[in-house]
Amino acid sequence: VWQHEANPDKGLLLSEVKGLLGESDSFRLGEEAGGDGAWRSVGEIPQLRWTVGMRASPGGLSVAQMCLRCISILKALCAMYPSRDTDGAPKVPIPRIKRSLSDPSVLPHIVQLCLAGHAAVVEEGMGLLAEVIDGGDHKKIYKTGFYYFALSFVGDDLGSVARVLRDTHMHQEWYRRDQDRQGDVNSPLNSILSLMLPPSLVCFLINHPPVEFSGVFRGDSDTPEAIWNGRMRGHLVRSLRQHVSSFAYTLREECLQVYEYTPLISPIKYEELEGELWCHSFFLRHLCDEVKYPSWPIRDPFQLLKSTIDAVRHAEERKEKDSENSALTLEEAFRELGCDEKSSFSEVRKTYKKLVLGVHPDKNPHGRARFEAVQAAFERIQRSMPASDESDVKASSRMGEGGSSDDKISLLLRAQELVYRKHGEALAMYRYPCYSVLCGLITAELSRRDASGCTVGLCAASECMALTASAAKGNAEELVHSGGSNVIRQLVRRCLLEIQG
Repeated sequence: VWQHEANPDKGLLLSEVKGLLGESDSFRLGEEAGGDGAWRSVGEIPQLRWTVGMRASPGGLSVAQMCLRCISILKALCAMYPSRDTDGAPKVPIPRIKRSLSDPSVLPHIVQLCLAGHAAVVEEGMGLLAEVIDGGDHKKIYKTGFYYFALSFVGDDLGSVARVLRDTHMHQEWYRRDQDRQGDVNSPLNSILSLMLPPSLVCFLINHPPVEFSGVFRGDSDTPEAIWNGRMRGHLVRSLRQHVSSFAYTLREECLQVYEYTPLISPIKYEELEGELWCHSFFLRHLCDEVKYPSWPIRDPFQLLKSTIDAVRHAEERKEKDSENSALTLEEAFRELGCDEKSSFSEVRKTYKKLVLGVHPDKNPHGRARFEAVQAAFERIQRSMPASDESDVKASSRMGEGGSSDDKISLLLRAQELVYRKHGEALAMYRYPCYSVLCGLITAELSRRDASGCTVGLCAASECMALTASAAKGNAEELVHSGGSNVIRQLVRRCLLEIQG
């Protein structure tokens, strides 16, 4: 990175330059790459200026203490010129000090304090960042690498980090595929953090204060709202550090470097969530476990009911959608990626990653059409991989799906039953819209020749039908209009046959 004036042909690392400073500081340096060719004294190089100054005054502030002192001065200036008036309304324009610190030439360096590796520096630096962004427009802060750096920090004092995450994560103008966009503006899938964290943890950040999110993120949790532990956090940290590893090394050698944003190709997956079904704000397996969680609060029963109904409909329609999506042939998919049809999934994935990095819309605004084509081709190949490659696609294909389709629907119906048992009066004003699906499920279960007794799906659908119909007169009328009378007769006949043996 550096060149010594006495030996310009030999490159020096920063650690080697600092070793030379122990002997003398009366030499000049040049930058091996990216410099203007000029030789500068050590005191003229920002990377080394503080080193020389602190060496001249032994017993003074350390590097971390000097950094904290600078941050405290900037925070004091921000406090002198608040971004909001006494009523909480944002001031226009925002104070000059915050405009200066928000400048693209300055803001990335504040964000990069997350990489300092010093807990106090990170906490105070993120406190400064929270002051800077208050009242401003920071829809592109993700391009500074903030979310990568913040979530890969391994310290326990995450109060300021969580505050900035909460204030910014839902407002980023990042690229999402059309089929991934959610109509609900508060959906965790609309958060840029959904690329890095499970939707449950993003939802927890939306619904709870930053200090509570910080406690869950740095600890172990196994509740209806959050499944998270140290192993999952370690996987997150390793994944993000690997993603920014080259920049972290460059920054250590040259402190004025700025991160060049590189999007994650696909969301980070967590093995611990395999087979779990998450809906609205809850993991349904835990929520329906009334022995372990007998009175877990449901803040918005209507939204939970709506989400489970939508999920049941989606599960029923999925086969039809999958058949429509398979219009792209396997040959066309391999041709789109430029791969041989005999390639393994690992080879296909490697080619896919290389292609999407060049056309990702966050990096290339004109590459959207090509990106969509490459993504569709990869998904088509992924659905058709042979059993020998199943281990490669297992995590991505089953993550969060809640097991088989029948198990998933049964769990969704159990959740609806739970909501109606606990909040039936609050839901009485709403008409239950899913009786046609329930009738179809019950009819299908009754027609199975191999079924005996009351199967899980049959019990869940029957109990859900009974609870919803008894909750409101309008629901009973809707059940009759949906053909429920005939289904009930079939159920009674089946029960009598079972009783008679």
